[in-house]
Amino acid sequence: MTLNENSDNCITVLSVAVPVPLRQTFDFLAPKSGLDPVVGARVKVPFGPRKLVGVIMRVSDTSDYPLNKLKTAIELLDSKSIFDASLWKTLQWISNYYLAPIGEVLDSAQTSCLRQGASVTPAMTKTWGLTDHGRSSSIDELNRAPLQLAIVKRFMKKSSLNSDDFKQE
Repeated sequence: MTLNENSDNCITVLSVAVPVPLRQTFDFLAPKSGLDPVVGARVKVPFGPRKLVGVIMRVSDTSDYPLNKLKTAIELLDSKSIFDASLWKTLQWISNYYLAPIGEVLDSAQTSCLRQGASVTPAMTKTWGLTDHGRSSSIDELNRAPLQLAIVKRFMKKSSLNSDDFKQE
């Protein structure tokens, strides 16, 4: 089994729109990863000496080019499309109507973080709060610890605080 074959010995070819001023997509072999390629998802690909973030336009098992000549994509960045169906259709219409390269149209519809390959999911925020045991405990036990008492009283008013608010308290 080669690097780009799945368990059914089927090769997956990705047709990718990259942000270059050419009115075509480029075929790459899917990387071996835990994610399944999906139309509309971002993928990092080798493009000449650069590594670009493109958008998958089509997933198939064939290509117009010899499979042994295709490069392998570096990484699948998303597990689902970053565009909803209506926006996807609108972006394709814009490309066709204005004769604009689809890669540049899709690139301009993304934020700069997404263009650079950043994660779509927001970073997790740490929050602090009292456990059920902490809420049911007697506050009188903290009379000799004024800082802890103030923190517990604050948590009694508000169930949780993020890290910045907690540091201010």
